[in-house]
Parts: sequence; structure tokens; C-alpha cells
Amino acid sequence: MTFKNKKVFLFLSFVLILAVAFPSSVTLPALASAGASDVAPQNQDQAESQTQTDSEPQAQGPVQAETSLIAISDIGCKPDSIKNLKNIAVQDLPVISAGDIRYKCNAQDLKRFWDNIDVKHGVYGNHDVETGSKAFVKNLFGLGPLGWFTWKERGWNVGIIGMNQYANYDVGSAQNIFTAAALDRYQNNPAIDWILVVFHEPIRTPELDHGPNDKFKRIYEPLFQKYDKVVVLEAHNHGIWWGKNNDVNQIGCGGGGYGGDTFGGEINGFDYVSVKPGFCLMDFFPDEVSVKHIGTDGTSVLKQSSLTK
Repeated sequence: MTFKNKKVFLFLSFVLILAVAFPSSVTLPALASAGASDVAPQNQDQAESQTQTDSEPQAQGPVQAETSLIAISDIGCKPDSIKNLKNIAVQDLPVISAGDIRYKCNAQDLKRFWDNIDVKHGVYGNHDVETGSKAFVKNLFGLGPLGWFTWKERGWNVGIIGMNQYANYDVGSAQNIFTAAALDRYQNNPAIDWILVVFHEPIRTPELDHGPNDKFKRIYEPLFQKYDKVVVLEAHNHGIWWGKNNDVNQIGCGGGGYGGDTFGGEINGFDYVSVKPGFCLMDFFPDEVSVKHIGTDGTSVLKQSSLTK
């Protein structure tokens, strides 16, 4: 070993001894290596950005609704009625009805079609409270003695309030207090994006056979206007209509098959009106409700629109 090499060896040995004895106070000298880069490595944000830039774009599938429901009302047992009930049964979705289920149909004949629909609920229509029909509808939907209710399944982003227009709904009545409390509760629940309020006789209508229930409208339309989550589901007229009318989102779904109504030509502030039979498919997204008019073949979308807050 030459003298020069011996000096280097002794120096490195001394440094190593210090490093072992005092590891936090000594920095080893950097040793240059062939091919070492002079470019500083990217920070994490730069690295992630580069990865995203160089990668293939990810395919985005359609956004799935958080809750999907079928609505059908004014049904009976006519040929179009039976087609609708059969088509709904294969959809495997919960069903909500705004009333008028039976009319003069044989209860057992009608029940066998409804038995194929697993999850269903609804409110009374004017024909449902006639003698012989009320017990059938009460048992079909499991209604309590008062006929009004709230309904929300686990994971739904919509809460349902069912109202009974054939019981006392005046200001200060038990039903009025119940409805107002349910509206407040659902409006203030961050997990609920929409409140579906269901009753039979509408608060506003296009030019069809039945006009609005003016007394009910005077009491409840101002209440519904207070809550931006509210969507009304109504029927009574044998057609399908929807739109935001006087600051309340409304869906009329009375085209269940009984039929017979005519459209006079005035939409009266709605976006869509039809007297063609079918049912309504409602998809509840966080910021909109997609509503479709499905024809009696069970697949044709006769119209699709969105309602927003």
C-alpha cells in the first residue's frame, strides 16, 4: 500500500469509527457513481399527475339511481290494466300507487296479479273507499286504520309520505300535524334527497276530466312550496303528466289502464301530458328525479324528463 493510499485508508477508517460512535452527528461523504442523474426526482403530486396523463382514460358507466320506484294508479282490471300489472311484476322494483286500484273488478281475480309484485304500497283513491273496495285496498297495501303513513326502506335517498284525502286533513288535524312533522324530518335528514308525497286527487292538473281538489290545494300547496325536496305523486285523472308547477314538482300517474279520459289541449303549466296508458318509472338521483312514461308493452319509453329542485 502506498503512502497516499494509506492516508486515504486511515481517513475513511476514522470517519467510519465516528459514524458508529456518533451516528446522528456525522454525514458520510457522497460517493459519485457512473450514470447518476442530476435531475431531482418528482414530488408526489407531479408523479401522480404524470401517471394520470400517461394512462388510458377510464371508461365511465352510467350513473346509477340511488332509488328507483314504479308508480301506477287508476288501474282496475281492463286489458291495459292487466298488461301493466304483468309488466310491472317482471321489473322487480318497489311500487307506489296514488289510488283507485279495484273499481268493480272481482277482488280475487285482481289480487292474483298484484300478488306477483313483491314490494308495494299505496294510498286510497275515491273508488277505493267505496263499499267492498276499501278492505281490499287496505289489505293489499297493509294500510293502518288511519290510512296515512311514511315509508322509507334502508338505503333509499327518498322518503315517502302517504296521505288519506278521505279522512280529516284540515289544518290542525292529526293528519295535518303528522304530515308537517314528516316533511320537517325528511327535509332535515341529509341522507334523504327527495320527499315523495302521495295522494289521489291532484292539486293542479292539465286539461283532463277532473280538476284539482281546491280545498286540499289551499291547505297543502303552500306547505309543499316550503320544501325543495318535495315531489308530489297524484292521479285521479286517467293520464300521465308531470312538471314543476307553481314551484312544486308534480307527477301525475293515473294511466294505469282504466282509461277513458280525454286531453282538452291545455297543459296548464306542466311539461308533459298524455292519456296513453302505462306506468311511471321514477329514478331518484341526488340532484334530479328522472321520470319515464313506460307503455303497455313494458319496454317502450313514451317520454322521459327530469325534475330538479
